[in-house]
Amino acid sequence: MDRQQRRSDSRRRNKTGANDLNHQGNVKAPARFRKYDGFTAKPERDSGVCDAVISVSDSSSVQIVASADVAHRNTAKACELATKSAELVAAKLS
Repeated sequence: MDRQQRRSDSRRRNKTGANDLNHQGNVKAPARFRKYDGFTAKPERDSGVCDAVISVSDSSSVQIVASADVAHRNTAKACELATKSAELVAAKLS
């Protein structure tokens, strides 16, 4: 494989849409962040962690990972933080 083929292959691998992300074992809930579709994903068991994913295009996404009060496994607070952060990021994408 020559240098140009490797670079092209690398670019293809790095284009990750929201549906390409692995959230197996998480509970996903659809969400809308300004004009972008997306979802939140939290572990099936409370862990104090939550992701908000913005689907920018079929090959592009933004994933925000938030944690809150992990000692007490406050996943609801983590999802609130992730969602608020996703709204701020989506505003900058527009």
